[in-house]
Amino acid sequence: MALNDYYALMDTYSYAVYGVIRQQAMGNIFGCLAKGIKVFLYRDSLVYKFLKEDGFVVFAIEDMDGSSFMKPLALTEIEQNREALLKKRQYVNTIYEKAIEEIIQAGQ
Repeated sequence: MALNDYYALMDTYSYAVYGVIRQQAMGNIFGCLAKGIKVFLYRDSLVYKFLKEDGFVVFAIEDMDGSSFMKPLALTEIEQNREALLKKRQYVNTIYEKAIEEIIQAGQ
């Protein structure tokens, strides 16, 4: 499937369930969070713990019931996830900038 088609498909849903325990699908999960999609993960997964610690609004698969898919994320929750994504991106950029600076300085 072409990437543009995949992203267009993501635009058609409001919920995503990732039954992963180890770190997997991070690009897809971050894409869902950016698009305002309600994400469910196993509470014991590294991804769930990582996202919760960084302030993302994600939900546990173990807590899912019939009403879990009746209410998409609220606008405030979508905004919170987007702010957390921005902070994470800024943090990663800072790490890359420091590493590049160290490499340049080491080469001089």
